[in-house]
Amino acid sequence: MHSKNWSGDARGLRGDALVFLPGEKQILETRDLLVRSRVDWDVLPLYGRLTGPDQDKVFAGHTRRRVVLATNVAETSLTIPGVRFVIDAGLARVSRYSPRAKFQRLPIEPVSQASADQRRGRCGREGEGICLRLYAEDDYQARPRYTEPELLRTNLASLILQMAALALGSPQEFPFLDAPDARLLNDGYRLLQELGAVDGERRITRLGRQMAALPVDPRLARVLVEAGRTGCMSEALTIVSFLSIQDPRERPADKAAAADEKHALFADERSDFVGVLNLWRASREPAAGGNRVLRHWCREHFLSFLRMREWGDLREQLEDISRPLAQGNGDRPAAGTAVLHQTLLTGFLGGIGVLDQARTYLGARDTRFVIAPGTPLARRSPHWIVAASLVETHRLYARMVAQVQPSWIESAGAHLVKRSYGDAEWDAQRGMAFARETVSLYGRVLSSGRRVSFASVDPAAAQRMFVEEALVRRQPSMPFAFLERNTATRARLERVESCLRRRDLLAGEDALVRFYLERIPPAIASTRAFESWWRKEERAKPHMLDAAEPVFLVQDLPEVRARDYPSTIDVHGNDLQLHYRFDATAPDDGVTLDVPVPLLRALDAQRLEWLIPGWLREKLIALLRGLPKEVRREIVPIPDAAERLLAVLPPFGTGSLSAHVAAFATQEAGIRVEPAQVAAVALPPWLSVNVRVLDGAGRLLKASRDLAVLRDELRSPSAGSTFAEAAPDFAWERVGVRQWDFASWPVETIVRSGRLQLRAYPGIQDEGASVRLHLFMTEGGARRASRAGIVRLAALALPQQHELARRQWASDREFTLLLAAAGFGKELPGEIADRAVADAVLGQTGELPRTRVQFEALVERGRADVVDRAGETARIAKAVLLALKDVRAQMGQSNGAPFAPVRSSVIAQLTELLAPGWVRDTPDGWWTQLPKYVRAIARRMEARAETSSGIASCSHRSSRMRSRSGACDCPRTST
Repeated sequence: MHSKNWSGDARGLRGDALVFLPGEKQILETRDLLVRSRVDWDVLPLYGRLTGPDQDKVFAGHTRRRVVLATNVAETSLTIPGVRFVIDAGLARVSRYSPRAKFQRLPIEPVSQASADQRRGRCGREGEGICLRLYAEDDYQARPRYTEPELLRTNLASLILQMAALALGSPQEFPFLDAPDARLLNDGYRLLQELGAVDGERRITRLGRQMAALPVDPRLARVLVEAGRTGCMSEALTIVSFLSIQDPRERPADKAAAADEKHALFADERSDFVGVLNLWRASREPAAGGNRVLRHWCREHFLSFLRMREWGDLREQLEDISRPLAQGNGDRPAAGTAVLHQTLLTGFLGGIGVLDQARTYLGARDTRFVIAPGTPLARRSPHWIVAASLVETHRLYARMVAQVQPSWIESAGAHLVKRSYGDAEWDAQRGMAFARETVSLYGRVLSSGRRVSFASVDPAAAQRMFVEEALVRRQPSMPFAFLERNTATRARLERVESCLRRRDLLAGEDALVRFYLERIPPAIASTRAFESWWRKEERAKPHMLDAAEPVFLVQDLPEVRARDYPSTIDVHGNDLQLHYRFDATAPDDGVTLDVPVPLLRALDAQRLEWLIPGWLREKLIALLRGLPKEVRREIVPIPDAAERLLAVLPPFGTGSLSAHVAAFATQEAGIRVEPAQVAAVALPPWLSVNVRVLDGAGRLLKASRDLAVLRDELRSPSAGSTFAEAAPDFAWERVGVRQWDFASWPVETIVRSGRLQLRAYPGIQDEGASVRLHLFMTEGGARRASRAGIVRLAALALPQQHELARRQWASDREFTLLLAAAGFGKELPGEIADRAVADAVLGQTGELPRTRVQFEALVERGRADVVDRAGETARIAKAVLLALKDVRAQMGQSNGAPFAPVRSSVIAQLTELLAPGWVRDTPDGWWTQLPKYVRAIARRMEARAETSSGIASCSHRSSRMRSRSGACDCPRTST
């Protein structure tokens, strides 16, 4: 573009040019383009945000021709002198409110025909002019005739509020010249509901009437009303009046950096609202100095003096109008920033946003925006913000922004937030149910996972959970008698169900829950509330919450005889507890017997075979079904056979059940069945008693259905350890006893250990030079030990005879040589003397004396026979030594590798036969046969071919001898 093109036309027109562009950005871009093109014209911008002095340049006198680049602000409001040419781009930035997105938009749109005509008229105000339109005539003709009225493109909340306050009726029915769209009206109502100005039925509220009295936007009015309540009216008036005018801060294009530096003096890094307060406070001192001082201060800080004056005037007017709102809060100290921002939030809840990514915020109703440039928060990007306005140009920008906390938003929007709740959970420590709450506003989650009382969410469900957990499941346990009684009733019925092994008698927990709910007031949903109520109610109706048996049952209870399902078993006068359980997957399914470890060996294994009377029939059926097929075939049907067996069994617990079953099967089937076969039948676990061994503190040591395994694993390190701390009914335990100076020797006695009553078996134990009076756990152990003890007491009562018998064989040269050759020590003569005393005093019967009189009579009877008995004993011992000499000779000749297995067997056999104490301890029935067994070993060494079988035979005899269980029944050995 060159100046010669604008010097005139055929009509000789000269003058300035006015160019209509849609916005500030386009104006600045066009100006830069013209400046770079070096046109011989002055280029002046004209738009709303331009500073006052820069706008005044358009109207100043001038000599050079100029081009004014203006927005549609120059359509009707201004007459620019000297304009004879108009260039119209046909576009303008039009403010439109989006009811869907809830924010103001500034899209660039084609202007209407009326606006285009207005622009054309700008070049003919002083004379003829020329208008150049940068669009086709067809485009012009297609445009609407008039610009859409502002009523149709703005938020109508203020209009609706004023109509409601003036009682002008419904906006839908009001005779507007241009009736607004129903979407705009609905959106206006939604905003007023958000602000609390109208209720759910669109009727104005008391709060709405207070807002309607304030001549500002409803959002700002809501802030002022809230400020009167919270005591921050002064700060709110400053901010509201600022937001009601055009921003007084100016930013000349040629001094942008200097303006930013001055404006930064008032900025706050967390809140633009606080920055406004800082600016207001800073302006109060120059304002007090008069207009001249304030004008100078404004010029220095790049502020519009007129807008600053407008700000102050508007604030004073609003302060007068809103004075009634602040009554009662005048003496409050200045509010903190937290209170101020919570107050501001009441008006700007639609402007909240949470940081998403790349400095983009997620706002209400899924909008996305960024913080407008020029504010400190744009650099910090706080997590939660609130904006006074959202304006869309080429992007959606948040203006006048502050950092906030989600709890402030929740408090300000309490009437709008949506609360959702996760599954409720029971807190036994607090005695109440809690739910995890999620609070959201317009789709943005303000808090998640917060614990709240479930009673405030769903009182009925909370009470039910309280009853289920606290009263039925006893979490936590409360000290009320009715709970113990109900628990005992249910436990008794559960035991019956377990005894009968049924699952169709007891009702579920719901039955007891319903029982409680019918009697407890609906408001009670925590242990604290229940305790307070029940302590008062219990005095008048102590059994009101006692549940009768029918509450727990779904059908009538069958008749159950207590003796069929005992709760205890008597073991030596101790009632040991039986526990019943019906759960095939549990290790303690069936019946469990609790046994203190001291009573473990006192249990009668045969009694445990019988199980309990109520399950005996099922056990008999299982045992009969486990017999070999050829036996079962003869006794079918099995249930009938079990009934016949039950009829012939002796009283419950008498003898071995396996033996009884074996005898019955043998008789019924005609095929011999051994008790061991019956005992080996694999039974379901519940048909055997589960024995649970407990220590002194009641702690579980071991549990098993095999009594032998339990006894093996829990074997005491010493025979008498069980009675170490027990207190017998009479003093028996003594050491160093050398004569019968004690009372009669009982077969058994009772020992008390704590609360247990233990059966003990007194015995007399040989200790070499004396005896020890000792308590044994079994009768057999006491009897075996006491024989040697009685012999020792007899030897001590016959010292001369015992010593004579010992010396007689200790001085025998041949006997001494044989002992040395066999490798035995000098203790053998003493053993000969001990055995001689035993034979002389006790004889072959083995009956032991129980009283002192009996003992002394036996000693006197055997006094004269000790020496003779010693000779007989020495003769047998000598025969054994001679046979042993032959065995050793044979072993000396059998040194080859083929004889290694035989040698090992022989050595093991001799070790068993001639163990230490063999002269004294070998039972009478085996004693006379002992030389024969040793000679048999020598002869088998000679017969190499039969060595293995011979040694095996001797091994059998050795085991029988060492068991001391009876007389020898081995056949005579042949060579």
